[in-house]
Amino acid sequence: MKRCMAVTEDYLYIPVNIKGEEKEVCFYCGEQKILEFKIPIMKGTEKIYEYDYLAPLPIADYRNQTLTIEIEEGTETNTKEDSGSELFLRAIKEASQEEVQEKIQKDIQDTDRPRIHFTAYTGWINDPNGLVYQNGCYHMYFQYNPFHVKWNNMSWGHAVSKDLLHWEQKDTVLFPDKEGMMFSGSAICNEQGLLGLPKDALLFFYSVAGGSTTWSREKEFTQKVAYSLDQGAVLIKTERGKLDTICKENRDPKVFWHAESQAYIMTLWLEENDFAILRSVNLENWTLSHRFTLEKAWECPDLLQVYAEDGSSRWLFWSADGFYFLGDFDGYQFQTDGIRHEAYFTKVPYAAQTYAGIKDRIISVPWLRTENAEKMYTGTMGIPRELSLYKEKGQYRLAQNPIRELEYKKRKVFDRNLQGEAVRLQKEKIPLLLQTQTEKAADIEWNIYGNTIYYHPQEGTFTVEKEVYEIGKDLKEFSFLIDDDVFEVTANHGIIVGVIELKNRSSVLEVHSSNLSLFDIYEID
Repeated sequence: MKRCMAVTEDYLYIPVNIKGEEKEVCFYCGEQKILEFKIPIMKGTEKIYEYDYLAPLPIADYRNQTLTIEIEEGTETNTKEDSGSELFLRAIKEASQEEVQEKIQKDIQDTDRPRIHFTAYTGWINDPNGLVYQNGCYHMYFQYNPFHVKWNNMSWGHAVSKDLLHWEQKDTVLFPDKEGMMFSGSAICNEQGLLGLPKDALLFFYSVAGGSTTWSREKEFTQKVAYSLDQGAVLIKTERGKLDTICKENRDPKVFWHAESQAYIMTLWLEENDFAILRSVNLENWTLSHRFTLEKAWECPDLLQVYAEDGSSRWLFWSADGFYFLGDFDGYQFQTDGIRHEAYFTKVPYAAQTYAGIKDRIISVPWLRTENAEKMYTGTMGIPRELSLYKEKGQYRLAQNPIRELEYKKRKVFDRNLQGEAVRLQKEKIPLLLQTQTEKAADIEWNIYGNTIYYHPQEGTFTVEKEVYEIGKDLKEFSFLIDDDVFEVTANHGIIVGVIELKNRSSVLEVHSSNLSLFDIYEID
């Protein structure tokens, strides 16, 4: 079943019914296939196609041409009893850039969602990709499925920010092609002027997941390069710098310049708990310099030099679950003592990546594996955090403190020594920062919008409803960031970090303690 459309606008609105059956929808320009997606399509015989949201698909490159949209044979039940596919095709419509932007802004304002944690206006997101800073703008690309609130159709979405807290979603920049879906990767500024591109070009290294789609069924996983000449708005794929398959599903290239050994370094997940370090002087030819195994570590690697307050440093190798290993790196091999540390006490944060293009600090952003029940979006990005080393009992630990920009945006709304009294505040959409301190370690009870939370210093447990986490004994200070359903916990100089999705939805925040000497609440503008 197919439909032909003459393109006169910048976008197609694709109707998404999240309860529908996923079917393969292909887009052709002339005889050439240009796109292939799995899109949920409702069944039924109604005359009007019912959908949950409209996903804007940028098609400006095909203006004044004719597109054919086809639901592939073998996925369509074309009977009188099921006219859903025909109605779906009819419901696809064009939209101008102004119409799309106006609708996006309205949808964001009308939806309960975090305000300083990025969420896509609709669809599914996961790993942050290509985090890069250039000319006063923070770019965040991310794994994105515009056409469902579940994983599929992995593309690269794009958002920008001036302060790392307030984000504007832009057009999707990389869609699956004949080589496969667009999996995770990283970005750098082209400061060496390589690949025949200017020094102000942005370079993107990404995994192409061969075999992940019908279109790419005969392909393998490879690492490829894209570049941007317009400050990140449009990404152009190139065959230069392609890295052929090492292992079956090797992925997630993280690239950086290592000045001491005068080479670019790529870290890559290979298979199971194995990783690779590769080197290149020209970003076109890569040489494997180290293959190694790290206990329980898996995918989304990062390798970076982290500093302590006294100027000392260690190299840190990071994997998706927030497992990290400290050691030394000489430009060729990473040597570690093999001790696996855990950056988070919860399993919500995942696949964190650090920014390129920032000289004076290390900023990390994780994907938060939130469910976002009954919303038309799934997944959230964590608050950006600054990474440093903190020495505790003679040993270095990774500290992850929320970015300093929060200090510039906060406004105190409550300041009180409780001394056994309780505080009650009504819920606002404005994000809140809570800072609590006790003179000595003591039991503390919080009730945050109907979610009961306890800290028991003797046992070292932190309980949210029925979930119990071991976080350490005798802690006296906590910092909580509450942004809609996202609850971020920071303690012990940033060594203890966890993120929880609050499930209950009441409108009252309460705190009870007989020993709380400090309790400050700030709104974040």
